[in-house]
Amino acid sequence: MAGLGRTEFLFSAKTFLAALLALWVALSLDLSQPYWAMGTVYIVAHPLAGAVTSKAVYRVLGTLIGAVASVALVPNLVDAPELLCLALAIWVGACLFVSLLDRTPRSYVFMLAGYTAAIIGFSSVTHPTLIFDTALARTEEITLGILCSAVVSRVLFPRHVGPIVATRIDRWLADAGRWANDVLLRQSSGGTAEADRRRLAADTVDLIALSTHLAYDTSRYRHSARQMQVLQQRMIALLPILSALRDRLAAATPANAMAALLVAISDWIGRGLEAPVAEAQQLRQQIAGLRPEQPRDWHSLLQASLCARLDDLIDVWSDCLVLRQDILAGRERLPSHLRMSSRYAGDDSLHRDVGMAALSGVAATVGTLVCCVFWIATGWQEGGMAAQMGAVFCSIFAAMDNPVPMLRRFTLFLCASLVLVLAYQFAVLPMVTGFEGLALVLAPTLLVSGAFMATARWGMAGFTISANVPMMLALQSRYNSDFATFTNSALATVAGVLAATAVTAILRSIGADQSARRLLRASRRDIARAASREYGHDLHRLIRRVVDRLGLLVPRLADAGGAARETDAVLADLRASINIMELRSLRHTLTPEDRETVAALLDPLSRHFRGERADPAGRERLAAGLDAVMTRLMRRAGPDRATDAALLALFGIRRAILPAGGPVMPENRPQEVA
Repeated sequence: MAGLGRTEFLFSAKTFLAALLALWVALSLDLSQPYWAMGTVYIVAHPLAGAVTSKAVYRVLGTLIGAVASVALVPNLVDAPELLCLALAIWVGACLFVSLLDRTPRSYVFMLAGYTAAIIGFSSVTHPTLIFDTALARTEEITLGILCSAVVSRVLFPRHVGPIVATRIDRWLADAGRWANDVLLRQSSGGTAEADRRRLAADTVDLIALSTHLAYDTSRYRHSARQMQVLQQRMIALLPILSALRDRLAAATPANAMAALLVAISDWIGRGLEAPVAEAQQLRQQIAGLRPEQPRDWHSLLQASLCARLDDLIDVWSDCLVLRQDILAGRERLPSHLRMSSRYAGDDSLHRDVGMAALSGVAATVGTLVCCVFWIATGWQEGGMAAQMGAVFCSIFAAMDNPVPMLRRFTLFLCASLVLVLAYQFAVLPMVTGFEGLALVLAPTLLVSGAFMATARWGMAGFTISANVPMMLALQSRYNSDFATFTNSALATVAGVLAATAVTAILRSIGADQSARRLLRASRRDIARAASREYGHDLHRLIRRVVDRLGLLVPRLADAGGAARETDAVLADLRASINIMELRSLRHTLTPEDRETVAALLDPLSRHFRGERADPAGRERLAAGLDAVMTRLMRRAGPDRATDAALLALFGIRRAILPAGGPVMPENRPQEVA
């Protein structure tokens, strides 16, 4: 039944129990609106105990900040309703803007601070002298719901994040191993290889997001958060390494020795999780035996670059195996013998789309103001509820490219919820006596809708019904209902959602193709800045951002019908950025003359990545400049490790920019490597 099983119904039963506990405690404490505690349980519910706990702290903090903001604004501006509405709307938009710039669980602090202030502030304008009591009551009720959800989730049959992360790691390693074998055996062409590359990038981003909850887990994996962070660096590094190997092997025909080495590495990786780490050293020795000591022509440079990337692959893969074992064992200390090159390392740095975050903030501000204008103009008593809903629903879906379809679906499910509430309010609840009877009549609806919350397809429908039924019923210690009040409240809720939908559709809704183009342009801007001589920040953070964007780009390219060349182009840009950073770090080890020669390339590289990728003449001019510099460096006499490293970096940039070669360097055709 729509993917429902034991796991989904267990989650629903636990959430329903937590909701009843929150309602019972709120009624026992005589809180003014106890249904807020019950509704909050469904709002914060999550199948994974670690995710509930990690978000609980931030949700409570966000609620407190929102309550403080409402207490500060309402008493001072209540005599100027237009200014109060403007201040609260700007607060909602500003908090949403900051929230969208932080793609970690911390973002809940800012989002909740925004719309919590609107909920408390707009509901208190008729009784501003009671604003502190109202803010305190909402904070207590919401915090109670969050705590009940977190406690029940952790105590009763907790579903841990750790085992799921471990399973995802194994699946990721299997997918990565399959792609690596395809590359090494020169089989990485066609739709299957493209699907592997896209899935690997998307799974990397998903696994990173899931692992943010690991430190809050109660399983043995909770001590492995540091190992997971280091493993993520290796997972990210594997993407440009395999892309570079695919490129080098496309430009070369392996001779017997190299072909045998590629098969040996493929066999080692093909053993999967059982591959012996000790065998990696033997493979490194074989690579060293085939690597030219001094690349002094195009052929030897190609072979040296291929050997360097094979070395990187061995190091990263052996690190992944060691770290996986440590994570499964729950070890707290990092292993001391990790091998990955520092060229792929760096601090976490996620993509931030400041423009879309600002636009979303503006849309939330405008959406809230539209409801406020209607409220003030009509004098509708429930207009404040519409303003609250406008603020909430302009915020909660703002991370999506196009929230409008989801908002429309939410409106349909909201209307279905209102029908259920109507039946409960005027046909069922008048006959209920006692808390046990209330729990009994709510159970059929909330247990079923709660189970649907845990499914991918019907999660939105389940959430809408589960969260809105307790809230719209406005459950109190005694039954008290009025049809006119219910109707006005329902109309205000629907009006707020419709206003949020309309404003979002007009101001900030973009398609998958537009979002993909924004991500591509952002990556190229970052690479252009890395090539700029004035760029002085941590260059390694760029790698993390470009890979993060690649993971974000994959589903958008699929939705927009993107071709495989877009994925290849992003991976090529990523390889170029790594080599540009390597080249910048090597400049100070070169002779003054070579340093100036290399530095003169940085500005043209920066201009190239600021321009359009589809400029073939510009790419050929830049490739010619790179070829001239490489030719000059290759003619230098005597061994020079710094020069050799610079040559490999220049070669990597050259292959990323113009892999086909063409007439610029006639030697750049498929060649046999030893």
